[in-house]
Amino acid sequence: MVPCRGAIVSVSVLGERRIVAGMSRRSELPPDHLVAELVGLLDDAPEIEDPADVELLAGTLLLPILIPEVPEAARRIVVDAIAARGDPIAAATLAALAVLAPAGLASYAQDAAVRLAGGGVTHPAVAQIGTLSVESAAAGVDEGTEMIVAVLARPGYRDRQVLVLGIDVATDALIECMLTPPLSRKEAERLLREPTSDASAPPLAGLATDELAARVIGTAAYARDLGIALGSDAAPVLPIIARALTGAGDGVAWPETLAPWEEDDEQLSIFNGGQDPGELIGRLGDEFEAHIGERWPPAGPVARHAGVVGAEMLRWRAATGNGHLGRWEVEDLATFLTAYVPASSALGDEARAAAPDCALALIRFLADRGSLSGDPLPDLEHTCGMLRAHAVSHRARGESTSARRAKRKAQRSARKQGRRR
Repeated sequence: MVPCRGAIVSVSVLGERRIVAGMSRRSELPPDHLVAELVGLLDDAPEIEDPADVELLAGTLLLPILIPEVPEAARRIVVDAIAARGDPIAAATLAALAVLAPAGLASYAQDAAVRLAGGGVTHPAVAQIGTLSVESAAAGVDEGTEMIVAVLARPGYRDRQVLVLGIDVATDALIECMLTPPLSRKEAERLLREPTSDASAPPLAGLATDELAARVIGTAAYARDLGIALGSDAAPVLPIIARALTGAGDGVAWPETLAPWEEDDEQLSIFNGGQDPGELIGRLGDEFEAHIGERWPPAGPVARHAGVVGAEMLRWRAATGNGHLGRWEVEDLATFLTAYVPASSALGDEARAAAPDCALALIRFLADRGSLSGDPLPDLEHTCGMLRAHAVSHRARGESTSARRAKRKAQRSARKQGRRR
């Protein structure tokens, strides 16, 4: 299968927890600071121009406000706060909410968008928002999983997006769902022909586009009945997919999606009472070193320094994180590489210089063993690449001005990558 890694505009896990908790109180409207925190996602998005990015932003905004405990009045307060910005990105976001949100909230967002447009506030992407539709589709079965790949097109746009679905053959239930960022038409058509890198995988056969919506609705219903949850990365793109397939953002009754923190590998929790944290870190470090020995040239910098850098990463994660050694977000990596590494007396100059590549190796190792949670792997890979040049081999203590600048740049770049992924 294609890895089920969808795009998401980054909201920290703790931030999302605060928003959800605050908006779940039926007895009161959401506190102002929680609304501001949610609408503050737009502060990182003024440069967005592509309608796909705007739809993804709206899908992310819908995550906390559409939980059942949030009353309609609270949802409308968020829409009002977006409209109060009175800027182009607010106009685009309202237009996306108008086509992706459930009917009542969609109508409310549409009215707000019309008012902004009447005041001369608009966005170049507005006309293309919500216009994705199925251009072609194919399906096939491999090792008990049916894969459906569909190319989605937007009128007047050269790029395409690709929808990839996984269905468990035994139960006919939807188990995986992802939507790519805009790709070239050539790349999208290649994915339709060759969705995996496995040369032995059977080819996909054409699927009539008018059959696709019914297939998705049916398999989603089976997943819902069986209590199967989709991965957290699917959550923000589900209304976009529903709109493309049915014409309505709420046109598919999807199964539940996991919250990001629910995907943590509990075996890597230092709060697991059945294991000593030091022994857990040591055991995982040994496994990582064995992994490096199998995959990296022995004379290379990663092979020489991954053990000590990996051990420092795990100890730092245990001391500063939420107790899960496998949970990593962009901000975590940026802080470790720009603040902790330069100040660590446990790392020599060569180890500091190799730290971004060693960090990348550890992140990929965690992903390979199914233990990585937090931000999507591509975003973490991008962050390591961005910070490679800034992992200078010196013994400075604390964050220098250049290190702080590098950290902020990596975070901004990763957020932009996330919107495109």
